[in-house]
Amino acid sequence: MLAIFKREMQGYFTSMIAYLFMAGFVVVVGIYFMYYCVINGYADFAGAVLPSTCIWFSLLIPIITMRLWAEERKQKTDQLLLTAPISVTRIVLGKYLAVVTLFAITLLVLFLFPVILSFYADVAWPSVFTGFLGYLLLGCSLISIGFFISTLTENQIVSAVVSAVLVLMFFFLNNLADSFPGRARYSIMMLGVVVIGIMILFYTSTHKYLPSAIAGVLGIGAIACGYFINPSMYEDGAAKFVNWFSVLDRFYSFSDGLLNVSSIVYYLSFVGVFLFLTIRSIEKKRWN
Repeated sequence: MLAIFKREMQGYFTSMIAYLFMAGFVVVVGIYFMYYCVINGYADFAGAVLPSTCIWFSLLIPIITMRLWAEERKQKTDQLLLTAPISVTRIVLGKYLAVVTLFAITLLVLFLFPVILSFYADVAWPSVFTGFLGYLLLGCSLISIGFFISTLTENQIVSAVVSAVLVLMFFFLNNLADSFPGRARYSIMMLGVVVIGIMILFYTSTHKYLPSAIAGVLGIGAIACGYFINPSMYEDGAAKFVNWFSVLDRFYSFSDGLLNVSSIVYYLSFVGVFLFLTIRSIEKKRWN
């Protein structure tokens, strides 16, 4: 895993990718820093600057994720990786940790902005630290999306575009939720679709009908039990369900200086799910 990590880090810094990514973040954050903190005199860096720059993840994250697997497949070097005496999990973790390390290095550079601001204003350092922690967790979650998408194609442009669209979709889930009807039956229908998706995921992962059927029965049983126990819980359930997946809403508590444990668990679980999907995707190609 360490060898994979070193290989990826060397690949980033011997090309222009790492420098373009870091420069892009510095320029974007610098513009918002100038507008909010210098021109308008806001001292709340975490509350004003960081949330405003989150939308740029959709353009900057694909820069470092589009090549991770797509380039390997295009150059046929993925065959060397898949036949190496190392598990797919270690290969995936080595690559993912390299991308996260590059992002963490970028955050260290961005940390200079509140340091500079502290010379001219009183900076709320607790909110700055929690804000950067939330920024890191948000970035890791969105990186995992692009990381998975890169396994599905050998075209880097396609990987970048699809990743950008998915990142934007997760950003605007809260706006999408407002358009859902509030009746309980629509919530039950959406949960049914989710159960079907889980069944398909189980089948594609195991190629066995029994685990898929068990997952379906358990999911439908849970929906039915919830309805008979408390039918009102499904009112506006579709909107609540969609809002639960909003990665951006959970970041705001960090930028406000709150260390929300549930949000930390959510982000780590989000990363875990997409890393699992990445491992399954690579293992499928390995056996094929």
